[in-house]
Amino acid sequence: MTIFFNTYNEPVRQLAVFCPHAALRVTVCGALERSHSPSLKLTPAPSIHPNLQAYLQGNTQVSRKKLLPLLQEALSAYFDSTNIASGQPETEGVSREQVDKELDRAVNSLIPGLSQDEEEPPLPPTPMNSLVDECPLDQGLPKFSAEVIFEKCSQISLSESTTASRSEK
Repeated sequence: MTIFFNTYNEPVRQLAVFCPHAALRVTVCGALERSHSPSLKLTPAPSIHPNLQAYLQGNTQVSRKKLLPLLQEALSAYFDSTNIASGQPETEGVSREQVDKELDRAVNSLIPGLSQDEEEPPLPPTPMNSLVDECPLDQGLPKFSAEVIFEKCSQISLSESTTASRSEK
């Protein structure tokens, strides 16, 4: 997931899914495309690699923190369906908790940082340069006029000249 500002100072998010396993890639992409809570408003973007599906994200307010639970749910559903499809009984001699732990390990090996276990540290906070709730850049970059810049430069030069005259005395 990347974010940048276009020439109109509007945020643009791009999202890509890479996976050499076509079935898993289709499952993850389908989950992202069908997501309504939050709605990502994805538009497919061209990709030169067959294992990569790229998108432009229309809803730029959705950050990686909100996207990770969607990915975890899609991966859990995928692994559950492959276990059932391969004929592996879910609970034969194994408790559901053990199956869940194995699934968590498999998911975490694919996408590090998804674990919600107590022994692992939580995800770091989203940096302020990302467009998240209550971020100063939510409304785009601030508008500057020549007058505001001239005024600020005048204040800086005045304070520097005052400081320089005091140090000479």
